[in-house]
Amino acid sequence: DHPTPAALAAHLGTLLFPEVAVPDEARLRRALAGASLDRFRELGVLEALVKLAEEVPSSVVEPAVESIDDLDVVDLISRAMSSSEG
Repeated sequence: DHPTPAALAAHLGTLLFPEVAVPDEARLRRALAGASLDRFRELGVLEALVKLAEEVPSSVVEPAVESIDDLDVVDLISRAMSSSEG
């Protein structure tokens, strides 16, 4: 039994590029917001994230938070750290 080139390519594709289980979007966004640039650099994804950020139109802004009570701990720490860095 010999697989076709297309079947072989599909099989190799699943081995080389397995699907990544994505956690719920809010949790993923909090994790990304809380990670430092150094951590992104360590993981080798900083350059890709910078390119992605450059592609986002400047008209896209973060949704406004109605009150500090709407923020969770990760958001509060992230905002405190970002305001102290700049």
